[in-house]
Amino acid sequence: MECSQCKASFSPEISSNTGLINCVLYCPPNCYHCFVNSTNGTVCDMCNDGFSLAKDSSCVVIKDCAVAKYFDPNKQVCANCPSNCSKCYWDDNVKYARCAWCQTGFKLTTDLLCRQKINATEASCPATFFEDSTVQECKKCPDKCTVCAISSAVNQALCRTCSFGFVVDTLTGGCI
Repeated sequence: MECSQCKASFSPEISSNTGLINCVLYCPPNCYHCFVNSTNGTVCDMCNDGFSLAKDSSCVVIKDCAVAKYFDPNKQVCANCPSNCSKCYWDDNVKYARCAWCQTGFKLTTDLLCRQKINATEASCPATFFEDSTVQECKKCPDKCTVCAISSAVNQALCRTCSFGFVVDTLTGGCI
């Protein structure tokens, strides 16, 4: 066997198939996917389940927080939900907290914020979402659905109306 030297962030590993030494990239702890950056070395860009990506590209454990709070991975603390939210979560895609459920008298908007209801009969969830009262969240309707509701018989969202050009499939409850 020949001695092999690997670049920074890579480690030599002997292939069980060929016996050759390969240089393998090892991600930091709790990191699902990483890459090598010329200035920072190994950088994590996706964490394992139960972890969230912090500003320094490390993976921090998601803590269970009290009602009306969410875990902020950048500050690594439980922070208050946005105004009038009773349940929220950190969205890694936009890097801020989004509402999942609003306080009484408020309605979730399509941009996932809470605004005051116009009247008491106004729905709690925006168009293309349905109210899942078992977990107190507004959840997205199935694809191509404009109005849907949860069916306790099958424990899933069924479409009531579909986007233009589609119809409700009475067997599946989806839009075709």
